[in-house]
Amino acid sequence: KQFPSKIILNILTVLCALAVANLYYDQVLIVHIIKYFNVSTSQGGSLITNIQIGYTLGLLLIVPLGDRFNRKTLIVTSLVSSAIFFSAMAFSPNFFIMKVFGLFMGFSTVSAQLVIPFVSSNSNTPNKGKLTSKLLFGVFLGVLIGRVISGLLGQYLDWQMIHLIISFILLIGAIFTVVILPRDS
Repeated sequence: KQFPSKIILNILTVLCALAVANLYYDQVLIVHIIKYFNVSTSQGGSLITNIQIGYTLGLLLIVPLGDRFNRKTLIVTSLVSSAIFFSAMAFSPNFFIMKVFGLFMGFSTVSAQLVIPFVSSNSNTPNKGKLTSKLLFGVFLGVLIGRVISGLLGQYLDWQMIHLIISFILLIGAIFTVVILPRDS
C-alpha cells in the first residue's frame, strides 16, 4: 500500500500548517493579552520572544531525537504537549506564568519538523521531493494562517477562548496522527 496516500498527505500538510501556526497566534492577540494582564507593550513582547526561544530550543533538542526514537510517538507527544501548554496559557493566573507556559508551548511546537522526515523516511514512492515540498508548503502556510485566524477570531472571541479552540484542534490532530500514520521504520 502506498504511503502516503493523497488524502493522508493533505491531512499532514494541514497538520504542519496548524502546528507552525501555534507560533504566530499570539503575535496578533498580544494587544488583547496585554490589556488582560495590564502589562506594558515591551513586557507583552517578551511573551512572543519566549515562544520563539522555546521553539528554537525545541528545534535544537527535540527534533534530533527523531533520528533515535520513534518519530510517530514524538509527533503525537509534540501535538498533545502543545495543546496542554496552549490551554495552560489560557488559564494563567498572571503574565509571568503565561510567559513560562509560552516558552514550553514553543518548545513543544516541533511536530511539523518531525512530520517531514517521518514521511520522507517512511514513504514508498519514488518522488520524495514532491512530498517534502507539499509538507513545506504547509509549514509556510502555517506562518500566514496563524496570524489570519487569530486576527479573524480575535474580533469575536477573547484570546483565552482562541487558545482553547486551538488546543482542541491540536488534540484532534494528535488523534488523526495516531490513526493515520504507519509505524515508523
